[in-house]
Amino acid sequence: MMREKLAWDLFADLNALAPFCYHAKLTINNNPKGLFVVLDKVDKYFLINRGFTPAPLYEASDTYTMADLTPQPDSLLALYYDLGIGSGYSDLKELISILNNTPDEKFEEVVTQLFDTLSVLNWFTVNTITMMGDSYNKNYNLYRDTTRSTQQWIIIPWDYDLSFGRNGDPSIPFPADLLNDGFSYTFPPLSGPSNVLKDRWMSNPELRERFRLYLKRTLDSIFTEVRYQHKIDSIANIIETEVANDFYKWGTVNDFNEHIEALKYYVTVRRNYLYKTFINEPSGIYNIVTLPITQTNIPYHFVTYDGRTIATMWFKYFQNLDSITIYAYPDSIPPCFSNDISERYIKRFLKIIPYPENAIFNAKLQFMYQDIYTNYTEVGKGVQDEHLLKTVYYNGNNIEILQSKLNTYGNFITIENITDGMVGWDKYFTAAIPENYTQKWFIKPTSLWQKLFDVKILDSLRICAVGEDGLFLKSFDGGNSWIQKSIGVNLPFYKFSYYNLNNLIAVGEHGSIFKSTDEGESWKKIQFNFASKLNSVKINPDGNIFIIGDDGLFATSNDSGNTWNIMIVDSTINITDVDCFLNGEIILVGDRGKIFISSGNASSFQEIFSGINAKLHCVQILNDNIIFAAGDSGVVIKSSNGGVDWILINIPIKIKLYDLYLMDEDNLYVAGENGKIYFTNDGGQNWYSQYTAISNDLYAIDFLNSAYGISAGVSGTIIKTTEPATITGILGPNPFFHQNPKLYQNYPNPFNFSTTISYEIPFEGWVNIKIYNILGQEIREILNDYRKPGFYRERFDALNLPSGVYFYRLRVGKTFSETRKFLLIK
Repeated sequence: MMREKLAWDLFADLNALAPFCYHAKLTINNNPKGLFVVLDKVDKYFLINRGFTPAPLYEASDTYTMADLTPQPDSLLALYYDLGIGSGYSDLKELISILNNTPDEKFEEVVTQLFDTLSVLNWFTVNTITMMGDSYNKNYNLYRDTTRSTQQWIIIPWDYDLSFGRNGDPSIPFPADLLNDGFSYTFPPLSGPSNVLKDRWMSNPELRERFRLYLKRTLDSIFTEVRYQHKIDSIANIIETEVANDFYKWGTVNDFNEHIEALKYYVTVRRNYLYKTFINEPSGIYNIVTLPITQTNIPYHFVTYDGRTIATMWFKYFQNLDSITIYAYPDSIPPCFSNDISERYIKRFLKIIPYPENAIFNAKLQFMYQDIYTNYTEVGKGVQDEHLLKTVYYNGNNIEILQSKLNTYGNFITIENITDGMVGWDKYFTAAIPENYTQKWFIKPTSLWQKLFDVKILDSLRICAVGEDGLFLKSFDGGNSWIQKSIGVNLPFYKFSYYNLNNLIAVGEHGSIFKSTDEGESWKKIQFNFASKLNSVKINPDGNIFIIGDDGLFATSNDSGNTWNIMIVDSTINITDVDCFLNGEIILVGDRGKIFISSGNASSFQEIFSGINAKLHCVQILNDNIIFAAGDSGVVIKSSNGGVDWILINIPIKIKLYDLYLMDEDNLYVAGENGKIYFTNDGGQNWYSQYTAISNDLYAIDFLNSAYGISAGVSGTIIKTTEPATITGILGPNPFFHQNPKLYQNYPNPFNFSTTISYEIPFEGWVNIKIYNILGQEIREILNDYRKPGFYRERFDALNLPSGVYFYRLRVGKTFSETRKFLLIK
């Protein structure tokens, strides 16, 4: 969306006749639908609003992609006319004939009389800067301003999403081919599909020079680094909150931030390329660049003969330094990995040679690698996610791992600090995945772009998943290949439950419930009279179906969905997950840490105090006593007494956890944002990060046994493991356990008759809680007992006390004491 906005802002900066573009937050019935790009539709109102007279307007057909201004059959010319406005298409036919048949020696004179020259130059210039090559055979409009005597034809552009370095990948099926992370900035000016106007313009020396000068002026004064990098930051600042809150975004907030930096990088390297190869005559040689060094704190761009920026350096300090030569070795295995067949590295390395060699300096270094698309990349086949790459420095004898920042969309690596001691003929820089990275999760290719919200393993070969656009996936070979089916409506489906593949229930957006009795080949809609978003479904051993959703919805059916009993448990929250006790009771979790447990027949629910305020996304029951739940901010909570009391066992980082898998009381997996999977083998006292080789959000995780697991998430991501969890690289005792005991505010407060006092202790010891009145007099002792580490709560009844302000004090051992105030109102 930022690329589209930047392209239209560039047209606006050139005063071109082009659509306006802005971002908009869309809601339907107060239900957020995400952030969108809004563009003017190019029609007669577009013309009127800009002071132009409605007249013939032809829109290039995106279906046929034949708007290359070659002679076309009347049927296609009529199509262009039907898409636009006008009284016929004879003028378009005449224009095309003139463009194709005018002799070369007359072409400049004729074309500058036919076309509004500025509109052509603006079109060429923005296409060149943004690398929007496919605009030449589609994605534009031709308007004939009949109020003019000459230069009647005006080009009005359209559709600039695949721009600013974004590169399609022809080896990936549509639409995932347009959503890959390929990046390029070296398309020659006016490259792309053939177009008669473009090709003949560029073959005419005078017209070509006119375009070169216009492009140079634009690069010199409009499309500058200062101006457009500031514009990128400004747009990002405006939309970043909405991006973070947009459930329908394809990637993550981290992806968004990386794209911002990649866009700013593109501004620099595209300008370098155009100046080097088109504005000026190419000079230098391939892959070796020498620059004189004269100043500190300015960028030195090392640009080769073919316009590639192989590196940039910023010198913080230098002494006795005349110049720097950088040697790039593209598509080459770094010598230190010559015997490594895993290809967990970048096939490029960089040598830096100062002159004189005894010069002293301190600098920041940025260098690039190529990852344009699947069949044109320097990323080794063993690198499943570039985020795992680290900068490798070979010091002449061995390898060192350097602190650095890698941008996987712009394909560049930034090292904040290198010195003269790190350069020379026997030293070089590259990138690789460290040897101690123990990868046990591997990507199972799907060629999908949709989010997958749920995945389940039926047996060692059969795996199923559901996701956006009514997508149902199934595999009969352990995830090596996938069969795509449609559930029946193009809506997101969030969860499914089953007895077996012949009894599947899937739930999703807008109250959608569908059932399949033939292994997901076909689906039948189950009638349901609520339009709420349905978040989860469970089928218990008796065949009863339990469904939960937004606005506190809870529904049950004991006749395969023919009839439903519906209740609203709490209309102020969205319920996110449900599970069933063996005794028939139901547990629900949702917003603001809310937990509800039902009576035996699920006819009523009691709210259970969890001690947290974070949204809970998932809950799983091991037995009638042991329950785990997880949610936002890395929250994981555990109950050992059927949900009555809960303790915090959070993971070490504050990310959203969308799913968990419980093997037993000690062994637990959680999955969530940024491709994170954590495992504990001691009930949450210690957590171990699992190496997933991805950074996409993971929404679901499931296991067949302790070694065989699957997880799914954003952009069709499916990863699989066939080994037990990694328990090296221990993260230590849970850092979310406070180093000191913590006393929480009572709930409710103010209160009438009774309230709950919660506290957390990080070590075992003697615990005492007393109540005092406003005069400091002890009123009651409500606890004096020995406690192990954990989260606890105590009930305080004030039946015999008058209204007023009171205090409660927690003492742990002989060293800790904390007091809080509460208010009793009768």
